[in-house]
Amino acid sequence: ARHRFHVPVYSRVLIRDPADFSLLPYGQQGLLGFVSPYISSSPAHAVVMSDLATLHPGASCGCGLTSDWFELHGRAATTAGRSCAMAAAELMGSH
Repeated sequence: ARHRFHVPVYSRVLIRDPADFSLLPYGQQGLLGFVSPYISSSPAHAVVMSDLATLHPGASCGCGLTSDWFELHGRAATTAGRSCAMAAAELMGSH
């Protein structure tokens, strides 16, 4: 209702410090990460994005949803991103 990114039940959101990847608390800006909660012994997936975001408690939204929500601030990189294929092509040169 308030156009915020609430975390779905099939994922957990973590905000990581770009310098050392430590976990940041609510209200701190850092790298956006998603983790699957399905397996408790190890994550089925853990993805750290190149987006800067801030995590907020669900109750602070006021829309009635109780799950945490995050706001995006933009890309963390200072240069354009490259895919694995682009990096491989550069390494191979003209071969």
